[in-house]
Amino acid sequence: MNKEYQNAQDVTAEMIREWEERHGKVEIIDVPVSDELSDKVATFYLRRPTRMIVTEMAKLASANELDRANNLMIKNCVLGGDMIYLDAVDGEDSIYYAVLEAIGQLIEKKKATFRTR
Repeated sequence: MNKEYQNAQDVTAEMIREWEERHGKVEIIDVPVSDELSDKVATFYLRRPTRMIVTEMAKLASANELDRANNLMIKNCVLGGDMIYLDAVDGEDSIYYAVLEAIGQLIEKKKATFRTR
């Protein structure tokens, strides 16, 4: 049985607008597919993880369920793109980890400053 995957070229401007209305800013990342000699990239559309997603991911990670924690981040933060590369069977691990790293960079932290009264 063949699986069908979404490709980045299937993502429309309307889809991006809908994602932005629902999730806020949508980030687009490109990950090199093979070697440095090729200019082929896998494109993904990401949303920032919510506090609830990060909390759940931390619970799974602390229970040594890292695969489940990583899959939670991918499932909830990757809105679309060249999804075949993220598949556990058909995908490429290096691209999967690059997308996870990009999601981690989306967790925005504000810098707090102390002041005296």
